[in-house]
Amino acid sequence: MIYALSNMTHASATMAHTLATMTYAFTTMTHAFTTMAHALATIAHALVTMGHALVTMDHALNGNYCGPCLSCNGPYFSYNDPCLNQKYP
Repeated sequence: MIYALSNMTHASATMAHTLATMTYAFTTMTHAFTTMAHALATIAHALVTMGHALVTMDHALNGNYCGPCLSCNGPYFSYNDPCLNQKYP
């Protein structure tokens, strides 16, 4: 009788431990997934930032911050300029 109770207690503890382990595994996989998603978003953000830097340098090197056809508004390039298509066909 005591042996059977001991076995049932051990089985119950084993099942509880198994459930806890599966929960931990699920949490770990979820964390890994969100980490990878964050990494992809960071890479995408870096690519956009580098592209923006290239466009900004291009405008700076071509002197198009305050050209005769472009509005002068500091370091920002005006995309609504009527002469934009003449400068960048």
